[in-house]
Amino acid sequence: MSKRKTTRSWLPFPCRTGCGFILFIIVATLGLIGILVFAFTNVLDPVGQQGNAFMTALKNEQYDAAYAMMSDEFQETEPQNQFASRLKEQTNPPSAWSFSSFSVNGPTGRIKGRATFDEQEYNLTIYFVYEDGGWAVNGFDFGPYQETNLVPTPAPTVEPSH
Repeated sequence: MSKRKTTRSWLPFPCRTGCGFILFIIVATLGLIGILVFAFTNVLDPVGQQGNAFMTALKNEQYDAAYAMMSDEFQETEPQNQFASRLKEQTNPPSAWSFSSFSVNGPTGRIKGRATFDEQEYNLTIYFVYEDGGWAVNGFDFGPYQETNLVPTPAPTVEPSH
């Protein structure tokens, strides 16, 4: 009678062939999720927070506070009194906004979304630059909201030549 050789797994539970690979995939997935959470909270989240603070200042008509969030480059091109008067003349304060897209590329960032002014929706883009240890608003655009339904255009048909 021969004795059957048993091998003991290093795992604390019984494991069949391929279990190590599955465990590796689970650990790799958790690691990727951790990296994404770290990236969001340390890079994108400050951009989103600054964008929300900027829009809140506009909503509350705190134009001095909004101007203080602007980049040095922006402040060099537009004086504070001109900034406030331009915003007051152009539109009422925003009543609501939402961000749908965040992007950071080195020292620049961008938020895209929608904002509501006078019960009408507008496209919203806020541009950022990283300076003096934080994100500063480098410009912003409010354009008429247009929902895009991108439908691929069929390729032109060409009659075969004979």
